[in-house]
Amino acid sequence: MNRNVSSYAAIVCAAFLGAETLGCRGPDRLVFTPGATGAGRACGALESGRIKVSRRVTALDGVYSVDLVFSDKNESFAVRFDVGKESFGANDDSWGYREEDIARLKQWHESARQAALRTASDRNASQAQLDAELKDLKAEHDRRFRAYIVSQGFRFLADGTIEADIAALVRRNAPRLAPLARTIERNAGVKSHARDLLLLAATAMVQTSVDYEPVDAVIGGVHTGGIWPPVNALVHGRGDCDTKAALLASILANLPGTRLLGVKITGHYLLGVLMKPSQNDSYIRYQNRKYVLIEPAGPACLPPGALSKETQSLFLEGEPHTVTRLF
Repeated sequence: MNRNVSSYAAIVCAAFLGAETLGCRGPDRLVFTPGATGAGRACGALESGRIKVSRRVTALDGVYSVDLVFSDKNESFAVRFDVGKESFGANDDSWGYREEDIARLKQWHESARQAALRTASDRNASQAQLDAELKDLKAEHDRRFRAYIVSQGFRFLADGTIEADIAALVRRNAPRLAPLARTIERNAGVKSHARDLLLLAATAMVQTSVDYEPVDAVIGGVHTGGIWPPVNALVHGRGDCDTKAALLASILANLPGTRLLGVKITGHYLLGVLMKPSQNDSYIRYQNRKYVLIEPAGPACLPPGALSKETQSLFLEGEPHTVTRLF
């Protein structure tokens, strides 16, 4: 998890932009079983055994095609997800803020300030009037800066820093990944269990077919917050824990009635999905409801409810964690 934030946003402080955040500590909110393996949910099981997911990307005639094959010892199915290069580029451009955009905004502000100062005497403006004009210009600069940062997928924290807004990222990308979710669900097996099978298959896909790799904080002059947008992560086939969590959440958000949490703990990011936990599942209680924890990072294929030893250690050591309603 890349924890890059920017202090440039210190000029504006704001709330969470509609998502709910709660610092969670104590056994009344978090329940996990050390060493739990998610017994009762074989990792990514289709009908039996353990699922394997292979991934291949081709580019032809302006279209990226992501071919995924899900298989276990008894059965397999293939899924193709197509995304046009033009829409892929638009998705890419809508994520991350650029220094040149911020510089243009600062240049506009300075030009407007200088114009106000230069014409003050011609307009017979009093000092009080001039001060009010300059104050309004500063407020407009701050408003535009805030709107730009939010439009590029970031949010402001109370201390004036900014970070990637994963909740907004999921809301934006869930419709883009709806065709993939529907195709996996349609092929995943018995209709009465299609929802559970989509959860298992999508989790296995993100854990094992998308390589764990940190995303650079700045790529080609774009501040990414250390996260690829979900469609980009699927095409590029790489990302760290928060990137992979956003990808999985954007797929699962297409299930009717789905409720998802993001759980951030020192250097790591998990998901919580609203469902009844099995006996050995790790889960978090949020607003009186139980959310089974999912570890999207991989590369191990861990079923919902099972945590890696490293993640268990973070909770056992009492590291603070924050819960965010994603969907």
